[in-house]
Amino acid sequence: MSNVNSLFQGKRYFQKHCPTKRSPRFAPLKGRAAPAASSFPRISPFLAGRLRRPRPSAGTPLAPLEDDAANRWAAAIEAVTLCNQSVNIVRSNMRVNIKPIIVQFVITFLVYALPLFIPSGIHAWPAAWIFLALWFGSWFFIQIWLFRQNPDLFWERMRNQTSDQKRLDKIIYPFLHVAMFLWLLFTAYDAARFHWSPVPIWLQWFGAIILLCSFFLYFLTFRENTFLSALVRVQQDRGQKVISTGPYHYVRHPMYAATCIFVVGTPLLLGAWLGILLGPIVTIVLAWRSVLEERTLKKELPDYYEYMTQVKYRLIPFVW
Repeated sequence: MSNVNSLFQGKRYFQKHCPTKRSPRFAPLKGRAAPAASSFPRISPFLAGRLRRPRPSAGTPLAPLEDDAANRWAAAIEAVTLCNQSVNIVRSNMRVNIKPIIVQFVITFLVYALPLFIPSGIHAWPAAWIFLALWFGSWFFIQIWLFRQNPDLFWERMRNQTSDQKRLDKIIYPFLHVAMFLWLLFTAYDAARFHWSPVPIWLQWFGAIILLCSFFLYFLTFRENTFLSALVRVQQDRGQKVISTGPYHYVRHPMYAATCIFVVGTPLLLGAWLGILLGPIVTIVLAWRSVLEERTLKKELPDYYEYMTQVKYRLIPFVW
């Protein structure tokens, strides 16, 4: 009798910790959607029959202990196996490949933070600390938002190279990072060491406001375009289509337009007028890349030529 009672206790333990599809723990609770039944291994009819067998009432003769105990032990073994498979499925879904994330962060640090450290360090340069706080604060905010709201775009942005990336873009994309690095390095030497073209403090605060405007435009672009890849390629694997709403209603490359605003606000914040004069170097690279990108989209993406006729400006409204 003790063996039979222990088996019934095992049944209740399984129903509590490894519920089946009919368990109330899988039902929607307070607006929470129930997990998909196909995500978990299916219970065999044998196990379901063993678990649904009603507990015998008092005075009812019991089945032979040998056969009944053997069946229930087999059901218990299958239940444990199903629990382990379900746990492995959940763990596999929770795994995150952090290698591309680390690579992307290292590239961002080398391009946008390292140039500020080279001239003389930034321990006594408050404007540099403000720039780093604004830049990396917005960068982390956008990455976390993408990871939670649009994970497909998040992982697309983590790619640094693909097989269908255009050959010329494999040259322009690294060159754009090099141009940004050299531009920030020159601006840092001007503002922190040589003081060739100092900027008044009130204009530095104005530069911070301009910088925030560029970050806001970055966010609007990411929110509107789920196909905003870092590489020049047509994303056939994700069903790419033309985006013409939001900031794309005014310019065809709002992210590049935000970078142009960034190129103006950063030298003002750091305190170097010459940085604004050399900013067109970065803008020229962006313009070169936008022409390549449009050539690819017009050729391989349906309806993009019609979009070009509707939105006439690439980066700056009423200018170009």
